[in-house]
Amino acid sequence: MSEQCIPGSSLTCTPSVMIPQINTRPSQQQQHGDDDDDDDVKNDEIRDHRGRLRQSSQTKSSWWNPLEGVLGTFIGVPEETKEEVEQRKQEKEQQLQQQAAQMEVDLKEQMEVDLKEQMELQEEEEQMELERLGSQLERKKKYDQEETSWWDAF
Repeated sequence: MSEQCIPGSSLTCTPSVMIPQINTRPSQQQQHGDDDDDDDVKNDEIRDHRGRLRQSSQTKSSWWNPLEGVLGTFIGVPEETKEEVEQRKQEKEQQLQQQAAQMEVDLKEQMEVDLKEQMELQEEEEQMELERLGSQLERKKKYDQEETSWWDAF
């Protein structure tokens, strides 16, 4: 802290906190249009600071948990043997084969159901066509009978 005296009175001085001066006037470089260099320097300083923060957080996390990489050896997790790995692979392969066989059976069943439905639809369409043709034939016969009976009247 320093004392700041009011001009004009030599007896009155007030204590004040030192406040850093902010340069409000542009420097000579900025007057010449070189303010991009200052911005680049500031940006570089900010990036460096962020990089140090990241490094410190990474260092802290690895320092914070020193047993992170070797935890399994302390707990005593047994390593898998080649036979166990091979057996697990065979089990997975067998499971996949079973799933493929089941999918094939399901697909065949679905195809059979679809084929039956398609055949039933086709039979219905044929039946409707036959009924339509039958009704047309009946109308034609009736028309022919009426026409012949009309001619017979003469």
